[in-house]
Amino acid sequence: AGDISVIDVASAEGSTHGNGHAYFRKSPWASSDILMTLAYDLPPAECGLVRKTGASVWTFPPDYIEHLRAALMKANPEVAKSMSEQGTVLEDSARC
Repeated sequence: AGDISVIDVASAEGSTHGNGHAYFRKSPWASSDILMTLAYDLPPAECGLVRKTGASVWTFPPDYIEHLRAALMKANPEVAKSMSEQGTVLEDSARC
């Protein structure tokens, strides 16, 4: 899309472990967001991030993983089918 998005990872699970850019590996939320962006070219809102009020910075909400799951199911229906066939329980979330 050509736009640059600024993501504040301070509220992402595991983001405070390590130093520097270790959060890429230490935070499952941050790494999932990066992978979703690379794999599906989704903007922050479609990945489940929320924009800070009055700022152009995106953050991870407490229920990020639920939004991420919904975004993945929407972006790749084959994943939902595969999980269903394996007996994995999927939460129904239309928020993303």
